[in-house]
Amino acid sequence: MGYRRFHNARIAGVSAAVPEHVRRNEDIAGDPVEIGRTAKLCGIQARHVAPDGMCASDLCYVAAERLLESVGWEKDSVDALIFLSQTPDYVVPATSCVLQRRLGLSFQCAAFDITLGCSGYVYGLMVAFGLLAKEGMRRVLLLVGDTPSKLISPHDIPANILFGDAGTATAIEYSEDAAESFFFAGTNGAGSDSLIIEAGGFRQPRTVESAERRPHPQDKVLRSQEELYMDGSAVFGLTLNHVPELVQQLSTISGWPVQSVDRWLFHQANKFMLDYFSKKIGIAPEKMPSNIDRFGNTSPPSIPLMMVTEHDADASRPARETLGMVGFGVGFSWGGALLRQADPVMVPLVYHRQ
Repeated sequence: MGYRRFHNARIAGVSAAVPEHVRRNEDIAGDPVEIGRTAKLCGIQARHVAPDGMCASDLCYVAAERLLESVGWEKDSVDALIFLSQTPDYVVPATSCVLQRRLGLSFQCAAFDITLGCSGYVYGLMVAFGLLAKEGMRRVLLLVGDTPSKLISPHDIPANILFGDAGTATAIEYSEDAAESFFFAGTNGAGSDSLIIEAGGFRQPRTVESAERRPHPQDKVLRSQEELYMDGSAVFGLTLNHVPELVQQLSTISGWPVQSVDRWLFHQANKFMLDYFSKKIGIAPEKMPSNIDRFGNTSPPSIPLMMVTEHDADASRPARETLGMVGFGVGFSWGGALLRQADPVMVPLVYHRQ
């Protein structure tokens, strides 16, 4: 059972950065009817897209610099740096090592990468809380970012509408006064081929042929094997089976009724799915905020990005509140968390120019 309970870790602050450049639906090439239909279903009007040369690590770096200053952490007090992304700088070395140097963190700072998609922020939090559960480490910097726009064929209208880019930083620290937090995670690898880039790893290395765009055998979209293929119907079907159960498991292990949670932050997959879960699970719409219309699906950073944008929109929100987080997607992987926030610092969103 992928269940953990923690007693001594808290989120000290969150920061997020997005590329300054905005791509609107009218900027996307293709059939206007299909664009309009897809945009209405997804609920997306615009997304921020990284230009050539801007990586997820650049966005995370900007967010981390702002966050460290805002929470008042000395750089040599960071005991571990975790970089979580599907779009690292290099195959080798780990991007976390590059960021350790770039941020000027101590040589005694542990640094490692996690490769995970839409459930990644919850998994990253669980790992960070786990590092603080035993004697030794006291501060962890979790950097979660992705640039999925770089993985998409220009001929794939749904994917170009859906995905945006972002980078985030979360400061997590040991605290004897921290409230209990609860995590639950699971995996169904049968869905691994429903969201996939077939070539570019070591199972299927890049070749001249893998870079050639051809009609995909499933949806006939012109894409290469080095670009993202998504079977939206299959992903939705797997999601229907697991996400409502995940929320119920979190409620059961924590003893917190679903309706008693102040806010539920769901991965911003698309508006149709979010509306479905709100009704299926019985979460009041006002307790389940969304920013997908402005930022699209940013994959793993979508939850911390929403923490920042929601605070920007309503700075009067209570500092202490019960918060639920639900991530799900590529893999097929899912994870959820319930925690009580203890007045974390929320840094205003950064619009990053290269």
